[in-house]
Amino acid sequence: TLKKDGYTQVTTGNTIKDYSGVVIYFSPEMEKEAIVVKNALLKSYPKISMQPAVKTNTETTQAPLSVIFGK
Repeated sequence: TLKKDGYTQVTTGNTIKDYSGVVIYFSPEMEKEAIVVKNALLKSYPKISMQPAVKTNTETTQAPLSVIFGK
């Protein structure tokens, strides 16, 4: 969906921890961009949520904005 919407820097990977639901993790300066991404994904994932990245969790801080699709 993101690539179809024109996002060009989309990469995929697997997480080490188990996550549930679809969550956008963002660095403080990326909150506005996270809202834009959330709106782009909302139709396909109506329960999507946003959270600030957890500084001690490299899975949420690898990029300024990460979307994790959990179980």
